[in-house]
Amino acid sequence: MLGLKRPKLRIIRILLVSLLIVTSSGLVFGGWYLRRLEETVAAKFEGQKWRFPSKIYSDSHLLYVGINLRFQDLSEKLRRLGYHESQSPPKARGEYRLQPSRGLLDIYLHDFSYPAEPFKGFPVRFSLQGTTITRIENSTTGEELFSL
Repeated sequence: MLGLKRPKLRIIRILLVSLLIVTSSGLVFGGWYLRRLEETVAAKFEGQKWRFPSKIYSDSHLLYVGINLRFQDLSEKLRRLGYHESQSPPKARGEYRLQPSRGLLDIYLHDFSYPAEPFKGFPVRFSLQGTTITRIENSTTGEELFSL
């Protein structure tokens, strides 16, 4: 009976040592692979980021009939997007005129690209009652818009 226990113990010991060797080898190989992967990714993304100057005119702000505007916030957002205030009606893309006393805001929208198609800027007029938009229209065609 003693003779039967020794071979079983020996087999268990061999299996444990084998498992330890396989696990250790896997950890060493895994560490080497992760290090190599990190070096590859770092090499791809390091270096010069842009080879050309870029300027992004992008921000979303939904304007619709009934929304309450804060003129200071809107003016700041327009300035950030490359618009400049004009004293006369906007005639070029990127101009806007705010006339709170008359309840009007005129903006000549920039051109930009939607993912599916290009968008050609056009002049827009917002009619206001206090700080609430009551009407939005395309200044060129007079077509009423309900959101922009």
